[in-house]
Amino acid sequence: MVRSAAALRGQLLDAALRLFQQRGFRGTSLQDIAREVGCSKASLLYHFTSKETILVEVLTPCTSALDALADSLRQVPTSEMARRAVEGFVDLVIQYRQEISLMLAEASETSAASADAPTLTNDQRAERLVLALSGASRDPQARLRSWMAIGAVVVAATSPGSEGSPAWLRRELVDGTLRILHPPRTIPLGPADASVPARTP
Repeated sequence: MVRSAAALRGQLLDAALRLFQQRGFRGTSLQDIAREVGCSKASLLYHFTSKETILVEVLTPCTSALDALADSLRQVPTSEMARRAVEGFVDLVIQYRQEISLMLAEASETSAASADAPTLTNDQRAERLVLALSGASRDPQARLRSWMAIGAVVVAATSPGSEGSPAWLRRELVDGTLRILHPPRTIPLGPADASVPARTP
């Protein structure tokens, strides 16, 4: 059965995402991707000029969603920003968990591949998300907790047991992330250390 150009393009992107995760970007060749979907390398090159182009295309739905989330949060009152950012980011990671994992694992390759694209860089996207999660605060401790929250969501959402997005997953991720951002009480570090002062939301 002859595949349409759109169908083949979609299959190539799906295969590339799968292989990039399994073998890494550098460990995957264009021939590997073509072989995975049963087409020639020439057919692949008709759709994509390079492996870097494929990487950018694979990640585009995810990066576009990140940009849309950050844009929407600019209209949210500061008092609501952190919670809305958490909820939006959790939903995004659940939907694009494979792409997010790839983006982090291949950070340098992703940045290089998208260097000429007329879009935000991943560093700029991360900074916008950190600012939103901190409630637009520039406080170093608030920013640190924002980075911790990002890491926690990504690791937890891609951990064993989260497959299939069980009904409780979103609730636990949102609640846990909010607790990272807003510790409920003072936490003693040890007998020789001062305690970390609790922050009010």
